[in-house]
Amino acid sequence: MGSAVETLCGQASLVLSFSWWIVVVAQFIYILRSERCKATWTGFRREAFSGLWQFVKLSAASAVMLCLENWYFQILVLLAGLLKNPELALDSISVCMSVNGLMFMVSMVFNAAASVRVSNELGAAHPKSAAFSVFVVTFISFLIAVVEAIIVLCLRNVISYAFTEGETVANAVSDLCPFLAVTLILSGVQHSVIWCCCWLWMAGVCCLRECRV
Repeated sequence: MGSAVETLCGQASLVLSFSWWIVVVAQFIYILRSERCKATWTGFRREAFSGLWQFVKLSAASAVMLCLENWYFQILVLLAGLLKNPELALDSISVCMSVNGLMFMVSMVFNAAASVRVSNELGAAHPKSAAFSVFVVTFISFLIAVVEAIIVLCLRNVISYAFTEGETVANAVSDLCPFLAVTLILSGVQHSVIWCCCWLWMAGVCCLRECRV
């Protein structure tokens, strides 16, 4: 059974990596062949490889951040398995993680909206409007995260029945709901803050360039 699961996971990972490379190759071919990209793509130059070491350091830091962001779910599962009643702990934490994942989709929507909005403002040379958009998105994301946390706290005694019928698991999830509510608020804000830091940095660069001009 274990070898079958390992084989399946390995094949899924290989297919996922292969699909990403298909996207990269397709975009590269489109840039080379498209009439719209002739004015922006003139071929490889030596300047394209300048600052490569700085890019590597930034990529390494970003990779570490993404690994920590994605691995903490697995770390929680491993730690839950070390408790006195691992079955109950894993059941309750899986319910909380499912609720957190559903609520997290709302933050992802605002991240996408912020990306499009701020990109348009920066492209139009409006750095102040871009910075204002960032703060608005962060504030709205915080308010929605607070509303989600309140809903979870109000439904703490019944929310687990959407995933399981066990009363013991429901009681355990009810005890974890205050921590889940705090996690929802932090998760809703942190992703907006991460995107805000990136976009504000770009807005600051645009402001400096505009002042120099």
